[in-house]
Amino acid sequence: MLIFLLLLVLLVPACSRDPEPVSTWGLNQEILSVYLLPMHNHLIVVSKTRLRQILVGRQGKDIATYPIPGYENGKVVCTNETCWIGGLIGRQGKLTSVHLQNGTTVDIGKYPLTEVYDLVLLDRSNRLATAHANGEIVLWDLTSGKQQKVFGGRDIEIYALAALESAGKLYSGNAEGVLDTWDINSGRKIASTRNEGSSIFSILYNPFKRVLLSAGGNGILYVRREANLALQMQINLGNGAIFSCDNGLDALVICGLTGGKIAVINIETSKFDIKRLHKGDVTYVKANEEGTIVTASKDGVIKLWKASTLNP
Repeated sequence: MLIFLLLLVLLVPACSRDPEPVSTWGLNQEILSVYLLPMHNHLIVVSKTRLRQILVGRQGKDIATYPIPGYENGKVVCTNETCWIGGLIGRQGKLTSVHLQNGTTVDIGKYPLTEVYDLVLLDRSNRLATAHANGEIVLWDLTSGKQQKVFGGRDIEIYALAALESAGKLYSGNAEGVLDTWDINSGRKIASTRNEGSSIFSILYNPFKRVLLSAGGNGILYVRREANLALQMQINLGNGAIFSCDNGLDALVICGLTGGKIAVINIETSKFDIKRLHKGDVTYVKANEEGTIVTASKDGVIKLWKASTLNP
C-alpha cells in the first residue's frame, strides 16, 4: 500500500498555482492611469482629483500626493521630475503638468481642446504628442508650453499613440481600427493599415523583434513589420478587450485584458499564457528594465510583480 501511494505521488503532476504578487494596494477609488518612472522604482497613480507618487515595494509607501483638476478620465506620462496629464474635464479637453518636487501644476494650451485620449513623450526633442477626440495629433514644445504642430483630424477618436523617435515616427490608432504612421517633424502620413472590426486601445514598438504591436476591442494582438506595417501574425487572446500592453524581456509582451486577466505572449513563437490575477478589468500594464511589472485594474487595485513569476 505504501509503495502504491508513493508511485501515485510521483505520477500525478503538481498543480500549477497562480503567481503571488510582491505587493497589492487597494486605493478605494477609480484609477485613471499609472506610470512607472524610469528611475527610483517610483509609481505614479492618477485618480480623478489626485496624483500619487508611490515608492514601489512590499509596503507601497506614499512619497507625495498632489491635488489636480477634477479629471473625468485621463492618461499620464512622466520624467523623473515632471508628469503630464491629458484627459477631459467637463466638456473640454485638459492638459496639465505636475512638478514632482513641489507639486506645482501648470495648464498647457490656452485654447479649447477636444478630449485628450493618449499622450507620449518625445524625449530627444523635449516635446509631447497628444491624441484627441477629433482625430487630431498635437505636438507641444515643453519648454514654452506652446502648440508646435497639428496634423491628422478626421473627427474619428484617436485612442492610442506610440513613438519611435530614433526613426522620426509616430504611430496612432483610432476608434475605427485604423493604424497610421506619421513623420514626427512634417506631420506627413507615411503608412496606414486597419485592424478589422476593432478599435485600437494600445500600440507598442518591440525593439527586440523590431515590430509594431497593436490591440483593442476584439482581443487580437496584431504583430506588424515596423517599416511598412505588413502583418506578420495575429494572436487571438480570446473574447474581450485588450486595454494595455508593455514590453517584457526580449520577445515577451504583457497585456491587460477584461475579466481581470493578464496575458504573457511570446511574439517570436506566438505562444501565450493567460491568468486571472485581478477581479476587475486590467486597464494598465507597465514594466521596467529591472524586471518590475505593475498591473492596475478598474476597481482601484494595483499589484506589483517580479517578471520572472509571470513568464510562461
